[in-house]
Amino acid sequence: MSAFDYRPKDGTDPQGKYRVYFTCHPDDFSLYFDKICTDILRTHKCVIYYTKDMSAELEAESGRHPLEDMTLFVVPVTMKLLSAPNRAMDSDIAFAKSRGVRILPFMMEGGKEILDLYSQESKFGKIQCVNPFSTDITEMDYRDKLKNCLDAVLAKNELLDEIRAAFYAQMFLSYRKKDREYANKLMKLIHDIPGCRDISIWYDEFIVFGEDWRESIWEAMRNSSLFTVLVTSNLLEEKNFVMEQEYPRAKDEKMDILPVRMCELDGNDGEVLNYKLKPHSIITPEDENFKKRLLGTLADAAISESDDQRHNFLIGLAYLDGIGVEIDKARGMKLITDAAEAGVAEAVEKMIALNFGDDVGSMHARFKWQEKLLEIYKKKYGPRDKRLVPVMEELAWGYLNFASEEKLVAHLKEKFDIERDGLDDDDPDMLAAIAAAHFWNINSYKRITGEDLGPILFSRITSPECKVNKNLFKSLRGVINLFLTMFEDEYSALEWERAICELKRRTLPENDEEILLSLNSIANILGRIDSKSPEALAAKIDAYNAYRRAFGENSEKALAIAIELGCTYLKYGEHGESKKILEKARDAACDTFGRDHYLADRALYELACIDRRLGEYGAAARTLLDVYEWRRLHLGDFHKKTIIACMELGEVYCSSREYDKAISVLKKAQDLISEANKRNRDYDSEYSLWWQEQIYDTLVTCYLGMEQYREAYACQKEVCYYADMRNMYEETEETEQAREKLKRIKLMISGE
Repeated sequence: MSAFDYRPKDGTDPQGKYRVYFTCHPDDFSLYFDKICTDILRTHKCVIYYTKDMSAELEAESGRHPLEDMTLFVVPVTMKLLSAPNRAMDSDIAFAKSRGVRILPFMMEGGKEILDLYSQESKFGKIQCVNPFSTDITEMDYRDKLKNCLDAVLAKNELLDEIRAAFYAQMFLSYRKKDREYANKLMKLIHDIPGCRDISIWYDEFIVFGEDWRESIWEAMRNSSLFTVLVTSNLLEEKNFVMEQEYPRAKDEKMDILPVRMCELDGNDGEVLNYKLKPHSIITPEDENFKKRLLGTLADAAISESDDQRHNFLIGLAYLDGIGVEIDKARGMKLITDAAEAGVAEAVEKMIALNFGDDVGSMHARFKWQEKLLEIYKKKYGPRDKRLVPVMEELAWGYLNFASEEKLVAHLKEKFDIERDGLDDDDPDMLAAIAAAHFWNINSYKRITGEDLGPILFSRITSPECKVNKNLFKSLRGVINLFLTMFEDEYSALEWERAICELKRRTLPENDEEILLSLNSIANILGRIDSKSPEALAAKIDAYNAYRRAFGENSEKALAIAIELGCTYLKYGEHGESKKILEKARDAACDTFGRDHYLADRALYELACIDRRLGEYGAAARTLLDVYEWRRLHLGDFHKKTIIACMELGEVYCSSREYDKAISVLKKAQDLISEANKRNRDYDSEYSLWWQEQIYDTLVTCYLGMEQYREAYACQKEVCYYADMRNMYEETEETEQAREKLKRIKLMISGE
């Protein structure tokens, strides 16, 4: 495809390999293209297509979109990609989503702002991403996760070789590019013929015209049993490679040649072409001799469709992704599904990967195929083999959603028994198994083991002889998260996190990031217990210093912790120290990453909060206006953070008695909330009710300050309405106070 440049693995010929399409914001190309290509090509034999000009629009050729045959789209995710108009987001990713093509986003920047924007339905929604710079110890290693993601979409290198070998013969299809639509129809017609399904058709749609492209074509012709030339009047229009190079070479090589006409020819073009193609007569697919000539040439290769389900699975993969044949997803899916139902483990794994959605239908289909896979693995490896465990872990979530509690508990008991079978008590994998069982034990009221595993696990990890590995830390993180989310038990979480931190310090190098993550987690848990605790402040200082030593003072990770430290000082009442730290973080973020970086915005917002607390409303208003405009540009008008910045700007104007400005800004915030409700954006109705109540309360203050009591009364009635709604019409102290205020304003109107 001449619109693209490409990068293959090891500089090899791109034909017959998986097609991965790289797209990005134009400014991000030089930053991330080489890294992402290197990471993908390290493990997978594919070709990465791209355009050197990332702003140039891609135009359809012969009515066919140039991206139609791509197997996977990869894209580095940055604020620029998500917030500014660009081809990658507005056209390329939109095309992939509309066609159901898999997208693999690489999260290249961090922070809640970018994650909030990323998760909007108009952007990437629930599409899972990989993060080369993740600091989350519960996540799989980036390279392992990337490999698993690619394995789910692209066949492994060895499997790719098997797919090519599964074809019985190869046919060379020669055609003009402007006739691609007819070429697609001809390929499908040929493969619909019994006995021809497993014949590869070589076509040069994805040859990129470089120094070796001719040799690739000649080699393909040498490896083909039949040369088929697609006949249209376009063969006579001007000099072309088909008539000047490919067809003469096929004659010279004494190949079997089959000219096929797919449409009516203009004027006397038929006579001219019959003459030029002598002695090979032109035929149409409707001609009864078409199948005879095709099968006669391929007699040694064309056979009845195989009963070997693994062979059919390989052919299905070829049709699904266009490896050696045209893309025919319906044919590919049927072959893969049939193979999976027949018990081919790889086919079942592919069906699990293909049902990747978060909708109920996809989740249920994935669950049923996981059950099938476990059944196959038990027959293949035996009922107690540890290779069953990863499948059983995934299946547990399916049982949680779609099966009875009894079935879930029985499944988890079986998994726990397999995990610990043959392990010594001090083996870190034994501890990881206990931690995982403890997690599920809590969820099922100790029904897995009949006892509380917590004391056993805690005793083991606090022992000086405890051995560790990554799997253990991941399982322990699940226990911590359970305390914090399900039970909101910060004290237990703190006790466990401190024990885990000490374990890491005993067993890991001094600046290992696992230790840093635990230090910051301890500080955050202390802050949840008591935000003004000196202990929480001291812990956050320790975490910041550790990150600064490990990554550098102006690193993204250290600056993120610095901003958290500034906020901690603010909660503690140390406004001066808080402002000093936040100003330093703001300047460092702007100097190192630019004003558009999310850390610069976050520091500015916190500085505005300090100025507001100190009564410096002019400075607070200027900063909040800057924050509001940045969020409009990068997050969108209807994002929660944008609306909050707009509301708070109105409140600051009200505090500084600039009532006209306040009313204008607050009404703008109401418009944003109203429109966001219509669009069903990424916040729920509870936020909307609270925001409206707050806005009307501030409007009351404005109108009272302007002595416009009737307007104040109307707004206070709205405050009462939203307070009632939020409290579900139950009488509370809050609703009572709102009504008392309404009565006082009514008296003011009477005294006018």
